[in-house]
Amino acid sequence: MIQLKCQVPEHHNKFVEYFCINQNCNQFRVQCYFCYQNGDHFSHPKDVFQMAEFQDFLQQQFNQNEELLRNLQKVINNVQMQLENLKRGIQVKFNMNKEKLQCLNVKQLNDWICDYFKFQIESSQSFKYVEQNMKDIQQTIFSIISDYNLQTLQEQHKQQQCSLSLQNQLQLKEKDWKNIRQELLESILTSSFQKQLTFSSEHKHRDAVVSNNGKIVECGGSCLCDQLIPTHQVTKFAFKILNSKACYVGIGIKQVMQETSYNYVGLNQGSYLIRNDQHSYSHNQQRNNNKLSFHFSDNDIIIIEVDIQKKNIKWTKFQSGESFNQQICSCYDLYPCIRSGSDSKVKILGFDL
Repeated sequence: MIQLKCQVPEHHNKFVEYFCINQNCNQFRVQCYFCYQNGDHFSHPKDVFQMAEFQDFLQQQFNQNEELLRNLQKVINNVQMQLENLKRGIQVKFNMNKEKLQCLNVKQLNDWICDYFKFQIESSQSFKYVEQNMKDIQQTIFSIISDYNLQTLQEQHKQQQCSLSLQNQLQLKEKDWKNIRQELLESILTSSFQKQLTFSSEHKHRDAVVSNNGKIVECGGSCLCDQLIPTHQVTKFAFKILNSKACYVGIGIKQVMQETSYNYVGLNQGSYLIRNDQHSYSHNQQRNNNKLSFHFSDNDIIIIEVDIQKKNIKWTKFQSGESFNQQICSCYDLYPCIRSGSDSKVKILGFDL
């Protein structure tokens, strides 16, 4: 049963109990008990029903509308059929060609010419009559659509269909992107570079703590990995962020970072990093607060792609597909690198995730 509350404030949100189907009624057709007691529908009590019967009323109206639509379709089909018959008749009768002409005798040709000019005169008048009637029909249909707001409903339905179609397309695209990202991650995890990757217990800040056989680093400062990034190929590797507070991930230049004891980031400090709060840092340039990367947090997986020949590094967040690029200097040896705050913690991603 439908439960709607009365809109009259004095009736204290009482539920609607009655509805009226009298065709000539000018009163509000859905009412609560107190509304009904005002007597607006006392002149036609047989046309007032309880809301419990509204579903039956809807079914009855649905059946009537379906019958109306079927009859309307019959009219459309009949008109289309008559127009097609008229079209074919004109083509057969009056589209004369050499083949048809050779089959006619003198009397038939004379009759055809007479019929042709008679048809020209009468068809002109008939078509004007048909055209005027069609305009009247179109105006009637337009009035019905306008009076009952059917065009708006039709447009809403069309918009809903378009919205659903777009949503389905986006879902398919999202599914495709998820598959692509998953395949990329699996290819990284099976690569020899990722399998061999370890955080260095030597090339790091004094506060950085390396554990789990070189697979986890935490507690502060920058830390390089032991493995050199190859210069002759595109190299991809992945980190999992266990604690993202003041966490940086990227690549570093060992000979530059050693000189500052792995203390600093930014211009001429030997690293290319993004931080969890979207800021990026480059050995080549000052920190640019307007050039933001993407936000990452606990348990996010960051894929890093380095192309030394093209002097480019790309970070991608696996979960969302967001990415960020930065130009790098190719004249140094480069190593995977992280920088952690006092609480941050990073893991080299493996199949155990």
